[in-house]
Amino acid sequence: MKREPPGIRAVYFGYDLLWRAAIPLLRRNRRLSDGFRSRLGTPPPSRASLWIQAASVGEAYLAREIMVRLNLGIHPLRVLLTANTRQGLEIHRETADLPLIRSRGLSTSAGFFPFDRPAIMRQVVRHVRPTVAVFLETEIWPGLLRELRRWGSRIFIINGRLSPRSLERYLLWPTIWAHAAPDEVLAVSEEDAVRFQRLFARSRIRILPNIKFDRLAPPQTVTSKEKGAPTPQRPHFAVLGSVRREEENDAARMIQHILAAVPDAVVGLFPRHLHRVGPWRNRLNRMGIPWILRSAAPGPCPETAHGVAVVLWDTVGELTSAYGRARAAFVGGSLAPLGGQNFIEPLTVGVIPVIGPSWEDFRWVGEALFNSGLARIGGDWRAVADHLIQDLNHPISRKEVMSLAEEYISARKGGASQACRRIAEALGTSAALHHRRRLQATAPRFSR
Repeated sequence: MKREPPGIRAVYFGYDLLWRAAIPLLRRNRRLSDGFRSRLGTPPPSRASLWIQAASVGEAYLAREIMVRLNLGIHPLRVLLTANTRQGLEIHRETADLPLIRSRGLSTSAGFFPFDRPAIMRQVVRHVRPTVAVFLETEIWPGLLRELRRWGSRIFIINGRLSPRSLERYLLWPTIWAHAAPDEVLAVSEEDAVRFQRLFARSRIRILPNIKFDRLAPPQTVTSKEKGAPTPQRPHFAVLGSVRREEENDAARMIQHILAAVPDAVVGLFPRHLHRVGPWRNRLNRMGIPWILRSAAPGPCPETAHGVAVVLWDTVGELTSAYGRARAAFVGGSLAPLGGQNFIEPLTVGVIPVIGPSWEDFRWVGEALFNSGLARIGGDWRAVADHLIQDLNHPISRKEVMSLAEEYISARKGGASQACRRIAEALGTSAALHHRRRLQATAPRFSR
């Protein structure tokens, strides 16, 4: 790595001082106090040729998609998986224990991601000695990038996403990112690629399919689990899934609107968090709507209970099953500015999802899904409810929806395999380069 300009060194010196001052305060943070010594790099993570950093749960699952496809023929290959959260770390540990991973000679360890203080990252990188480092999605840490550059690691950002707001924030330090840029960014869209190019002018920018599509099960696989479910006697069944606290008022209005338009309808209400079941019980009582708790309903189809207008789900793990029996489905986190929830889930069991206007966290699915009619957006609660009423009265063939969904999803898979090829090429090239340098260093020298 070239000698850093004095201005860059000064910025990193200040960055190190900020971390030094902040770390004692971070110990008081409940989330960050978990594994605090590990976050300080004590003891340092295990030595590894490949280091994959994932922020939390979503990125940890992307790391798993890469790991299960990484077949290098290098025995053993040491891999380090790190995450910022306990949940992400647990997923990494599950990934490390997968028989498929072990059978391929991948010696995998998992740990908390160290604090990005340059003094800490210097020690960690010198101990881990990664040949290739992978950051997933929007993980951009200047302290680690700098030390990886110094060590000579090949650096990738994979499944790269960069919002306009994040770009503006990063561009406050343009010289830092120009100096410590990754070697290659595999972005999930042209828009993201353009933003990464502005931030990392010297990096190689490519576009690959979003790895999240690789995680989606084919529609037939999901529905095969539901074949044994009995057909409900009351077919006008609508599901309001993953309803967040901030949109409960709108969801209540939707329930009233649906029941007024379709009197024999039953609504399956799934609060996003179970502690909201109590407030919903009180709300439904005030509204005068007959309801039953899922746990108190007999059989696998509680929506068939006589005289019930709302089934309030107080159990977990049954949302997909309910979608599989519904004619209409709303996916929450979208009527309030919350970024949305996973609206692909009902689609994979043959139901066209309806969402509100907020879906920023799931933009990776693509506008084409809505243009093709495989999902619908309502501008407010009434528009969403009207879509649901239309679906209750005029359902679309479940088989047709699943076929179109499979076609849409299958056409967008392959990102994980492409990422693995780039990682394998980088590992192979770097290994060959290090071997050649070692031979040159140990070769006998002959004087003329």
